[in-house]
Amino acid sequence: MSLEFSDAGLNGSKTLGPDLKTVTGNKTAAFKSFLEKAATERIFLRHAQITNIVAKRKGEKREWIAKIIGYQAITDFRGAIQSTFNALQKDPA
Repeated sequence: MSLEFSDAGLNGSKTLGPDLKTVTGNKTAAFKSFLEKAATERIFLRHAQITNIVAKRKGEKREWIAKIIGYQAITDFRGAIQSTFNALQKDPA
């Protein structure tokens, strides 16, 4: 996954290794400071938004949350992996 900002010094990537550990591509102090600040941010939801979330199915909730936090590409990738996995399980070969 890659992150791109208007400040090119904050651009970076995050990869998942074969051992399922993540590695961040940007090692600068400015990026580390940004991550520390972003970790303390909170998302506030209104009552109507919460009601809509509760009414959604599990997959729809996951997609909605992924869209808010910018992980839509991961959700799309997960869908592709699941589709491939299911197709391979159905293949009798």
